[in-house]
Amino acid sequence: PPCASVAQVSRKSLKSVLRKDVGLSREELEMFFVGLDLRDDRLVSESDLKFLERWDIAWEDWVTSTDRVKQLPEAKRSSVA
Repeated sequence: PPCASVAQVSRKSLKSVLRKDVGLSREELEMFFVGLDLRDDRLVSESDLKFLERWDIAWEDWVTSTDRVKQLPEAKRSSVA
Protein backbone atom coordinates (compact mmCIF):
# COMPACT_ATOMS: atom_id res chain seq x y z
CA PRO A 1 0.00 0.00 0.00
CA PRO A 2 1.11 3.58 -0.65
CA CYS A 3 2.76 5.53 2.11
CA ALA A 4 0.13 7.13 4.36
CA SER A 5 -0.20 10.88 4.46
CA VAL A 6 2.59 11.99 2.13
CA ALA A 7 2.34 15.71 1.50
CA GLN A 8 2.60 16.57 -2.18
CA VAL A 9 2.12 19.69 -4.25
CA SER A 10 1.37 19.97 -7.94
CA ARG A 11 3.51 21.85 -10.43
CA LYS A 12 0.77 24.44 -10.93
CA SER A 13 0.32 25.10 -7.19
CA LEU A 14 4.04 25.32 -6.49
CA LYS A 15 4.63 27.66 -9.41
CA SER A 16 1.77 29.91 -8.31
CA VAL A 17 3.15 30.26 -4.79
CA LEU A 18 6.75 30.76 -5.89
CA ARG A 19 5.83 33.30 -8.56
CA LYS A 20 3.88 35.42 -6.07
CA ASP A 21 6.01 35.01 -2.93
CA VAL A 22 9.52 34.63 -4.34
CA GLY A 23 9.25 36.41 -7.68
CA LEU A 24 10.85 33.72 -9.83
CA SER A 25 10.52 33.92 -13.61
CA ARG A 26 8.72 31.22 -15.59
CA GLU A 27 12.05 29.77 -16.71
CA GLU A 28 13.41 29.72 -13.15
CA LEU A 29 10.22 28.08 -11.89
CA GLU A 30 10.39 25.39 -14.56
CA MET A 31 14.04 24.63 -13.79
CA PHE A 32 13.28 24.56 -10.05
CA PHE A 33 10.37 22.17 -10.46
CA VAL A 34 12.12 19.83 -12.89
CA GLY A 35 15.06 19.62 -10.50
CA LEU A 36 12.81 18.56 -7.63
CA ASP A 37 10.40 16.28 -9.53
CA LEU A 38 12.69 13.27 -9.31
CA ARG A 39 9.97 10.73 -10.09
CA ASP A 40 8.78 12.75 -13.10
CA ASP A 41 5.17 12.51 -11.91
CA ARG A 42 4.50 16.28 -11.99
CA LEU A 43 4.37 16.32 -8.18
CA VAL A 44 6.86 17.46 -5.57
CA SER A 45 6.70 15.75 -2.20
CA GLU A 46 7.60 17.05 1.23
CA SER A 47 10.75 14.92 1.19
CA ASP A 48 11.77 16.48 -2.16
CA LEU A 49 11.52 19.92 -0.56
CA LYS A 50 13.40 18.84 2.57
CA PHE A 51 16.40 18.31 0.31
CA LEU A 52 16.62 22.11 0.05
CA GLU A 53 16.95 22.42 3.83
CA ARG A 54 19.95 20.05 3.83
CA TRP A 55 21.61 21.48 0.72
CA ASP A 56 24.85 23.22 1.60
CA ILE A 57 25.18 25.64 -1.31
CA ALA A 58 28.18 27.48 0.13
CA TRP A 59 30.12 24.22 0.49
CA GLU A 60 29.16 23.08 -3.00
CA ASP A 61 30.23 26.42 -4.50
CA TRP A 62 33.54 26.26 -2.62
CA VAL A 63 34.22 22.70 -3.76
CA THR A 64 33.40 23.32 -7.40
CA SER A 65 35.44 26.51 -7.61
CA THR A 66 38.98 26.22 -8.99
CA ASP A 67 40.74 22.95 -8.15
CA ARG A 68 39.47 22.45 -4.61
CA VAL A 69 37.97 19.06 -5.52
CA LYS A 70 41.50 17.67 -5.74
CA GLN A 71 42.12 18.81 -2.13
CA LEU A 72 39.23 16.78 -0.71
CA PRO A 73 39.54 13.31 0.77
CA GLU A 74 38.60 10.57 -1.72
CA ALA A 75 35.21 9.83 -0.08
CA LYS A 76 34.07 13.47 -0.38
CA ARG A 77 35.59 13.82 -3.85
CA SER A 78 33.46 11.01 -5.28
CA SER A 79 30.26 12.54 -3.86
CA VAL A 80 31.01 15.84 -5.63
CA ALA A 81 31.81 14.43 -9.05
